[in-house]
Amino acid sequence: MTVRVSPITRRFNHVARCALTSLFLCVSLLVTACGGGGDSGTSTASSSTPVPSPTSSSYTLTVSKTGSGTVASSPSGINCGSICSASYTSGASATLTATAVTGYTFSGWSGSGVSCSGTGTCTVPMSANRTVTATFSQNAASSYTLNVTLAGSGTVISSPSGINCGSTCSTSYTSGTSVTLTATAATGYTFSSWSGSGVSCSGTGTCTVPMSANRTVTATFTQNAPANYTLSVSTSGSGTVTSAPSGINCGTSCSASYASGTSVTLTASAATGYTFSGWSGACTGTGTCTLSMTVARSVTATFSQNAPSSYTLSVSLSGSGTVTSTPSGINCGSTCSASYASGANVTLTATAAVGSTFSGWSGAC
Repeated sequence: MTVRVSPITRRFNHVARCALTSLFLCVSLLVTACGGGGDSGTSTASSSTPVPSPTSSSYTLTVSKTGSGTVASSPSGINCGSICSASYTSGASATLTATAVTGYTFSGWSGSGVSCSGTGTCTVPMSANRTVTATFSQNAASSYTLNVTLAGSGTVISSPSGINCGSTCSTSYTSGTSVTLTATAATGYTFSSWSGSGVSCSGTGTCTVPMSANRTVTATFTQNAPANYTLSVSTSGSGTVTSAPSGINCGTSCSASYASGTSVTLTASAATGYTFSGWSGACTGTGTCTLSMTVARSVTATFSQNAPSSYTLSVSLSGSGTVTSTPSGINCGSTCSASYASGANVTLTATAAVGSTFSGWSGAC
């Protein structure tokens, strides 16, 4: 059967299809914009504008100092001396002003992310945490003091004048002055060297000192070695001391002069009844004594008396009686002394005569 559709119906159907198609397209666009996907599982990236990250509302400015002075800020917050860090609103600018104390000069600014040249104020943009250093330099003094000390015997004078050791060993000079020191050794001494902190003077000539700071200089004088030295010998007890090379002969001569560096050997000889006990002073022991005459020297030789091989025992009587000894030797009435070997023990016996009584011993008993 053939159905005839009127033109009006066809027109209605066409309009309805267009409306449905437009609705479908709108829904598809909405799903795509919200991140949805179709049946195929694919998605289309959004081209929306990125969201900016949040920023800090304030940042910290920290100030450090080298040397002596103060730093203040505008707007207020920093006052070094006392307060050396403060927080400022992001985007603000802090202007720092440095003021040196007496004796110092402000030298300049430094710091990470800070570009401040010269010695004027420093403006810091507070778009991040900042650290700034203010440097203060000590001013050079208008004058400095030169001190000279002496080791050994001699004198030091200066040009320009001011130093004259012996008498004046310290004076002040204008900053930047060059002072020349001249050393003169005393008799019997030789000038050896200069030394001192911040002073570079070698040899034994003059020493030029730049007075850019306080200075201390030492002049060293060394005593000359004498051509001769004296050897003195003394004795205790009985004996003699002789020398090689000759010069000492005690008993007779007990001192002599020898050329510097001479080696002298002393020999001790005991007298009869004595034994050489030893040296004291520049030598020890009981052998010969050898000395190097690099300085004056003194030596004592000691001799000790020998113990005798026998001793005498003497007995005297008061009143009437006799004394005898064991071992024999003493028999008072007749013999009242006898010799005994050293170390022997002698026993004495007293016997009273008729009409007398033994009263007692005196002396060694």
